Amino acid sequence: MKHIDKHDEQGRHISHAHEGDPLHNASWVDTFDEKGNQTSRTYAGDPQHNASWVDTYDGQGRRTSLTWAGDPLHNASWVDTYDDQGFPTSYTWAGDPQHNASWVSTFDEKGNQTSQIVAGDPLHQWSWVATYDGQGCRTSRTYAGDPLHNASWVATYDDQGCRTSRTYAGDPLHNASWVDTYDDQGCRTSRTYAGDPLHQWSWVVTYDDQGCRTSRTYAGDPLHNASWVATFDEKGTQTSQIVAGDPLHQWSWVATYDGQGCRTSLTWAGDPQHNASMVATYDGQGFRTSRTYAGDPLHQWSMVSTFDEKGNQTSRTYAGDPLHPDSWDHREKGE
Repeated sequence: MKHIDKHDEQGRHISHAHEGDPLHNASWVDTFDEKGNQTSRTYAGDPQHNASWVDTYDGQGRRTSLTWAGDPLHNASWVDTYDDQGFPTSYTWAGDPQHNASWVSTFDEKGNQTSQIVAGDPLHQWSWVATYDGQGCRTSRTYAGDPLHNASWVATYDDQGCRTSRTYAGDPLHNASWVDTYDDQGCRTSRTYAGDPLHQWSWVVTYDDQGCRTSRTYAGDPLHNASWVATFDEKGTQTSQIVAGDPLHQWSWVATYDGQGCRTSLTWAGDPQHNASMVATYDGQGFRTSRTYAGDPLHQWSMVSTFDEKGNQTSRTYAGDPLHPDSWDHREKGE
């Protein structure tokens, strides 16, 4: 079998042909425009590869159409249009029942998409319209024509652009409207759901002066009732958490840190699944030299490590746990 390839002056592969093999006899020829966009490919010689196509482009190099020919399985063509800002405003299919959901879109002067109409396919017959406020935040979307896309909604925003509410309508599966509040730093402090029997609950959160979330309190829903309180040190490191309000989530922990920011202890309480408290020590370089677990029969062990002046770990010694029996020591004798 012989391959015959040709390239143009830019080195682009413009044709390919086979000779001498009846199973591989598909040849093709490509064309390009002056900007280097491929404008066509034409197949010949093989009934399995005969779907030739032609492309067109606009002055900005955007592809505006594709037309297939020569193969009953590949005979769909489409045309694209763009507005002055370069946004795609329509996409129209023809010639193929599998690809016939054409659409038209509109955009405002800021580039926000304001509508879309989908047509031409019985399974895709719907439209939507959106509105925006002066900050460019989407304030509504209204669907029409499709029972699967009929949950229209309206949203409000505060002066910082934070969304403060969303209200759904038109779809019994999407009717859980909600209202949010924010603090002066733009942190969300509460959310309240309404309108849906499955989403009838609310929560409130608080923050400290560093912006760390210190509590979340749920109300109104037995599936969302594990409220919690947390504390943080002056470096923003979380030092404790208490979870309450839910029989399945009733526990707390407290952590301590040294001056290097290394965690030196973690103490759990109130939950048999979280009761392996831990104490650790560190050297002046911040390397952990020991760790001791207690309070849980499955985690009753300790380890001691040593390091050389370069920070290389030279030994590790385990005690108290058959799952961690392998101690080791790479130090020279006498160290």
